[in-house]
Amino acid sequence: MLKFNPGKVPNGLILDTNVLVYLFDPERDEDELFRRLLGLLTNRWIKLIIPEQVKGEWNKHKEERNEQYLKDTRKSLQKHKDLASHFDQQQEKDDFLTRLEQLEIMAVRQYRYTHGLRARNLNDFIENKYYTDIPSRNSSIDNLIVNMSLERKAPFFTFNKESGSKKASKNEMADAIIFFTACDYAQKNEENFDHIYFITENSKDFSGGNGAELHDNLKGYAEKAGVQFNNNLRRVLDIIDPQKSLIFPEQKTVKDHLQSNNFTDCSNCKDEMHVNADCQTRTSSRYPEGEFILVCPHCGHEHPTGETYHHLYN
Repeated sequence: MLKFNPGKVPNGLILDTNVLVYLFDPERDEDELFRRLLGLLTNRWIKLIIPEQVKGEWNKHKEERNEQYLKDTRKSLQKHKDLASHFDQQQEKDDFLTRLEQLEIMAVRQYRYTHGLRARNLNDFIENKYYTDIPSRNSSIDNLIVNMSLERKAPFFTFNKESGSKKASKNEMADAIIFFTACDYAQKNEENFDHIYFITENSKDFSGGNGAELHDNLKGYAEKAGVQFNNNLRRVLDIIDPQKSLIFPEQKTVKDHLQSNNFTDCSNCKDEMHVNADCQTRTSSRYPEGEFILVCPHCGHEHPTGETYHHLYN
């Protein structure tokens, strides 16, 4: 059972862009981690703190990653479609291409409504002020970063150094903006949180080498702001909820979720919509209790259903 905890101040989680992106990466099995994060969010045990720089990067990456995965999937299947020319019988060729078309449909569905849906759900929480604060940098932060850049101070800025036969220098302005925006926010809002964690899986740009500890040049800023550094989201959730008592319920099996009877075509762009995942509730004078509206995730076209929750029980 989930345990809403009114009156208890939440823990603040400042998340770097890579942490957000990894939560819907098909190459990583993060379903349980994602559901733990949702459980803690919905029960107010944690609140997200997403610096404006991270928010901008997130907006870019969540779209690009989705598009790239779908592009790679179709490209891979096209190589198999090209093999159809080797069949002697037309019926064999047609059957082969039909199977590949079915496989493409299922592969796209699986991504869009597992990992892709996870990104959409996470974005809903990020856009909701109840669950997420989005601090912006200010002139003091800009001045601090400029001075650090002029002095070429590690870990964000370094002088040219020999790297094999090449000279390498480092200028991680975006990471500097993220870190100092996070510290500035934490220092001003420390009393609103039990603990504040800065979490990144970037093993180089914030640390002194091993990835597990902040660089010496950053430790003082974090300590002054009351920020605890960690390079693993799972470990932080284990600290906050070691018993895993707030894990969000698992959705029904992927096989059932992706069955064709759960999909219908958008009347505008003709792409698929999921009758549950793409359904929203809207209130109106005609439907004060809320009407179910299918919203196409591809073109945004809305499809009123004329149905309310009353139809589920009658």
